[in-house]
Amino acid sequence: MPAKGSHHQIAGSNIERAFYGFIAVGIARFAALAVWLVQDRTQAYQADALERAVEVRTRAAAMEFARALDAHWRALDHIGAQFAGAEAASLRPMLDTAVGGGDRVSWAGFAGPDGAVVAASGGMLAGADVAARPWFQRGLGGTFAGDVHGALLLSDLLGGTEEGPIRFIDLARPVSDA
Repeated sequence: MPAKGSHHQIAGSNIERAFYGFIAVGIARFAALAVWLVQDRTQAYQADALERAVEVRTRAAAMEFARALDAHWRALDHIGAQFAGAEAASLRPMLDTAVGGGDRVSWAGFAGPDGAVVAASGGMLAGADVAARPWFQRGLGGTFAGDVHGALLLSDLLGGTEEGPIRFIDLARPVSDA
């Protein structure tokens, strides 16, 4: 026969274990929730930081591109002023100088009013008819900057392929003389 009061000890012991088990489960759930919240906040912070970094770098790249484009516009104006009244034989050396190593400017040319290329850097496209090209048509009326595009005539000459075509931005200005 069990001793008197042992039933109450067993029942009390079960309630005590259930209570501590409930506390342990509650703490485990709270810890899991806390870990999840910290990870979520950390990921959100990392995403925001990455977005800001990309935005800053993109803005810097755009500013650098704008500076380079402005420098090319000034060079184009300078060259155009030198071309007015220049002899055809002196044009190619000026155009070769404008292209330099070809790292930023791929081609420079001077076309007559009929659209025939009178002189060009490296002699590329010399004598070619560019009258139908947007840069020529729009450049007759004033300064022109085109959107990025593939150049049909130049791509093959400069090493472009069908899989990796070379992309260009056209800059043009009219040259006037007497």
